[in-house]
Amino acid sequence: MKEAGGRCLFVGALAVSVWGAPRTSQDADVLLLIDAERFPVLVRSLKKHGLETSALDLADGLRTRTHVTVWAAEGRDLWIDVTMAVSESERSQVLRGVPVHGVAVSTVEDTIAYKLLFGSAKDIEDVRSIIRRNAGRVDESALRSRMQGLGLDFRRYRRLKLDSRTE
Repeated sequence: MKEAGGRCLFVGALAVSVWGAPRTSQDADVLLLIDAERFPVLVRSLKKHGLETSALDLADGLRTRTHVTVWAAEGRDLWIDVTMAVSESERSQVLRGVPVHGVAVSTVEDTIAYKLLFGSAKDIEDVRSIIRRNAGRVDESALRSRMQGLGLDFRRYRRLKLDSRTE
């Protein structure tokens, strides 16, 4: 990634494993901040590390704002779902990443906010585990700001926080 001039941020289950209850996932979710003209360099760099995608797939993902799957060259039992950081909110999220064991991971506040945005039952369960594990350490002012930026009501977090105390 460094030679391609981009920055990546691990989100999803990996971020939840850092901030909440460790869990497994079939993939790794990455938010990628890189200039499109650097895609060929990125593809070559990934290939050196046994990962496959194409500059065309990356460009399509950028254009359609969908994720691009990067496969392990051998066996295809490992993959990374890459989403381009396009919006100002996504770009800022990448820049706020927290270093954990040599990789950047989404902050606890960003992880909570995006899990609440996606809102599946598993996402809500993830938020509850993050709340339990980080009692008193979540910057609620930053979280409120992130949630407002995503069009979310902060009271949703507050209700989950209260519910988590009684579990």
